[in-house]
Amino acid sequence: MLFAGSSHGQLICCRSGYCLVVDVFTGAEVSPPRLPFSKDHEEIYFCGTLTAPITSPNSHLLISNRSSLFDWPVGSDSWSELKLPVNRVDQIVEFNGQLIAVIEYKLYTLQLAPKLRLKKMKTLWWDDMSECPYLRPWLVVCDGMLLIVDHYITLSFGAPVNYRPYRLDMSAKPAKWVEVKKLENWALFIGGDARSPPFAFKNPERWGGRSNCLYYAHYSQPWSLHGLGDDADAVWDPTTDDNLVFKRNWYSQLQAFWVYPSMFYSDGDGQ
Repeated sequence: MLFAGSSHGQLICCRSGYCLVVDVFTGAEVSPPRLPFSKDHEEIYFCGTLTAPITSPNSHLLISNRSSLFDWPVGSDSWSELKLPVNRVDQIVEFNGQLIAVIEYKLYTLQLAPKLRLKKMKTLWWDDMSECPYLRPWLVVCDGMLLIVDHYITLSFGAPVNYRPYRLDMSAKPAKWVEVKKLENWALFIGGDARSPPFAFKNPERWGGRSNCLYYAHYSQPWSLHGLGDDADAVWDPTTDDNLVFKRNWYSQLQAFWVYPSMFYSDGDGQ
């Protein structure tokens, strides 16, 4: 089967319209009904996520290909389908009780009931930029903030890339992105496949980790460690292979990624 995503400690795989949701640590499996595929659908899955732990009574499984977004209320007999207005859904995150989807570097609110619906969010980029300056940005919820993160290639000595997080200030009208200079006692975890969800972890020093850092999982070495913002050069280990690709992509083979175990999720909120 093909990797479609991971969410709430579950591995989500699909092939020919059939899906399988597997707990990464216990091996417990859930088999949804077959996706309502037509001849127009491609066998490529760009996003697969759960809206809540799969044992939660209000959990939904969301799957996106290039033309549609599919919604399965866990335990039901059928899927709902929403034809996408533009391209694929790259990522879906839950923030402050609201589902937010990323489509072509733009944000949309996602409504599940009474029917699937996307509504574009108007946002302002930093430094008065008219569009997202990142090549392939990603969202992560950290310490009550919705962050957008990606990297800049650096040409100086030291770290070959510089990751900078910006938070979405939704109190402004329209919402705007504001740089976060330091994540204090938080660390971010990410894998190279765009379908593997990033997550944040508090006080990584408890197990020997470092705060205000990003842990990047790789196929050729367990991980590389990146300091965020102005800490980039101070944290970078020059023995790390700087030829590794520091961007997210969709791969045909499963890549290394981090998993936040399902046992650490409550019904609705990860603790």
